[in-house]
Amino acid sequence: MKNKNDEKKHKVFIKKYRYKSKVLVVLIFVIFLLSKLSVFNCLGFIGMNEAKLIIKEFEKCYLYNDVFKDEKYIETKNKLFIKGFTTKAKIYDLISEAKELAKDNTTEFRYVNFLQGKFSHSFSKGSPIKRKHLNIDTIYIRLDNFHEGTAHKFSKILEKEDAMNSLVLDLRGNNMGSYIEAIQIADDLLPEGNIIAQIECSNSKHLYCSNPFHYNFDKVYILVDNESGYCTEIIALALKENLKDKVMIIGNETMKMKVGFVLKEYNSKIAINIAHLNWNVKGKSAADLSKHIYNYNDIESKDKNDNVSLEKIMEIIKQ
Repeated sequence: MKNKNDEKKHKVFIKKYRYKSKVLVVLIFVIFLLSKLSVFNCLGFIGMNEAKLIIKEFEKCYLYNDVFKDEKYIETKNKLFIKGFTTKAKIYDLISEAKELAKDNTTEFRYVNFLQGKFSHSFSKGSPIKRKHLNIDTIYIRLDNFHEGTAHKFSKILEKEDAMNSLVLDLRGNNMGSYIEAIQIADDLLPEGNIIAQIECSNSKHLYCSNPFHYNFDKVYILVDNESGYCTEIIALALKENLKDKVMIIGNETMKMKVGFVLKEYNSKIAINIAHLNWNVKGKSAADLSKHIYNYNDIESKDKNDNVSLEKIMEIIKQ
C-alpha cells in the first residue's frame, strides 16, 4: 500500500513539474517576443541606463551648456531619476526645458510609441550616391545626406571621373548628416591652403583648411533648394568663396542654418538632432549664401533626380 501511495505521489509530482516547465518555457518565449517587438519601448518606457546615456550625450554635445546650471533644468532632471525606469515623454520634457531656457529652435527630439508610429527614416543609414554622365565632359553626382562614409564614397567616384571637366553636385533636399563629411567633400574640391570653415562648439573652436591633394574641375555647379541644410551650405559657401567664378550655385534659397546639429539615434527608438555648433566660412554664414544663388525655379521637382530637371540644368551649363 505504501509503495502505491509513493508511486501516486511521484506521478503527481512529475505532472506538476511538467506543467511548471511548460509555463516557464511559455514565459521565456513571451519575454523574448516582447523584447524583439520592442513593446516596452513602443509603450513609451525606457530603462534607466539608456536614459542616463541619452542625457549624458545630450549635455556633452549641446551648444548652450549654460542652461544645465539653471535650477529649473536641475529640478526636472532630478525628478527623472527617482524610479528604476522612466518614460520617453519625461526625457522629452527635460530636453524641452533646456530648449526653452536657451531659446533654441534647432534641437529636435523624436521618439516612437504606439501613438506616434515609426520614424520616416533612420538617421544612421545613408542613401546610395547617384551619379551619371550628362555629356562627355560633365559628371552629375547627387548626395541625399552626409552620413558616415559619404565623403569616402564621393572621393572614390571622383577617382574614376578625373577626366571630366565639369561637376554637377546635386545637394537639393540634403539637410541631414555630419559636418565632418561635408568638410571632407569640400576639401576634395579645393586646392591646398584654402579655409573651408570655422566650427565653434560649446567648449572648443576648430579651423579647417584644405589639404594638398584635390580633384580639379574647370567648373562646379551646385544645386540647392529650400530643403538644403547647413552641411550643404558649408560646402556651397566654402567652394564659392575660394573658387570664385569656377563655382555656380543654382536653385532656390537654402534653409539658412547658422547653427549646426549632431544626430543621435538610440535602440530605444529615440532620435535627437542636438544643436551643436556655430559655423562660418571666412566670417560669412548661411545668410551670405543667398547673393550667390542663381535663382532657377524650373529645376524644382518631387523627384530630385528626374530627367526634366537635369535637362534644365544642362541648358544653364551651355549658356
